[in-house]
Amino acid sequence: MTAPVRLIVVDDQQLLRRGLTMLLETLDDVTVVGQAGNGHEALALIAAVSPDVVLTDARMPGMDGLGLLAACRERHPGLPVVLLTTFDDQELVRAALQGGAA
Repeated sequence: MTAPVRLIVVDDQQLLRRGLTMLLETLDDVTVVGQAGNGHEALALIAAVSPDVVLTDARMPGMDGLGLLAACRERHPGLPVVLLTTFDDQELVRAALQGGAA
C-alpha cells in the first residue's frame, strides 16, 4: 500500500478551506497536512511540512495563486500546484498553465 498524498489547502476564505479539507479527508489516499489563507502563509507552511501537492485558490489578497505558483517553481521545483477558481477567466487559466500549474 502506498502512502497517502500529503497536500495543503490554500484559500483566503476560511469556510472554503475547511470545507475542502473535510471533503479531501474522506479520501483514503489523501492527507491534508495544513491550511493557509494566502500565498505568503502557504510558502511558510510548505517549508514546514513539505507537502506532495499544493491546492490553491487562484485569487486571494496578498500573494494570489499565480504568485504562489511562481514562488513554488523558484523555491520548490517539482512541487505540483493545482489552482482552483470559480471565475470564467481564460487569461487566468492560460497564465496558470504557462506558469506550470498541475
